[in-house]
Amino acid sequence: MLAFAVGAALLGVTAWLILIGALIVGAVSAGVHWLLVVAFAIALHVGAAFFLVRSIRGMVENLTFEGTRRTLTRREPPKATEV
Repeated sequence: MLAFAVGAALLGVTAWLILIGALIVGAVSAGVHWLLVVAFAIALHVGAAFFLVRSIRGMVENLTFEGTRRTLTRREPPKATEV
């Protein structure tokens, strides 16, 4: 399952790169200077990465690990129905 998940992620990234490359080639073919198109693509990706990292940092405070704490502080061994 892990190998399939990694394979799916790699295929998704490859498809994204092909899409962005095709859009860049299309824009350059339409007459836009290649440096402007590449700078726009880079700026778009850096902005999206910044937004995602900022969102992740905001979510970190919500990680309480309740189940882990409950398991580590439990005094008696778990019953067969709890496993």
